[in-house]
Amino acid sequence: MQSLIPILIVPLITFLSSCKDDFPTIQPQERCVVVLGENARCRCHFYSWSITGIGRITESVNKPIEYCDKLVGFKPESSVKIYEWEESIRLWLNRHLGDI
Repeated sequence: MQSLIPILIVPLITFLSSCKDDFPTIQPQERCVVVLGENARCRCHFYSWSITGIGRITESVNKPIEYCDKLVGFKPESSVKIYEWEESIRLWLNRHLGDI
């Protein structure tokens, strides 16, 4: 019995830590747009999503036009993170408010 306790501690801690019921979070994501003209460039800034608001959190910075690589908006990996966050919000709302 004594040797069984240490073996059970790790799975129990893992399980309990996964049961938290906090509002879902997402790391800030970079959004870029191509600016064409005499000095073509890529303008980027970071966006944040939280329980208190959604919006730009940094000033725009110029990057080389190649940085955008035919991109306007969020990078594909950011789009996946945003979708996963939105889905976790839907599930969180279902748990707290019922099916919507």
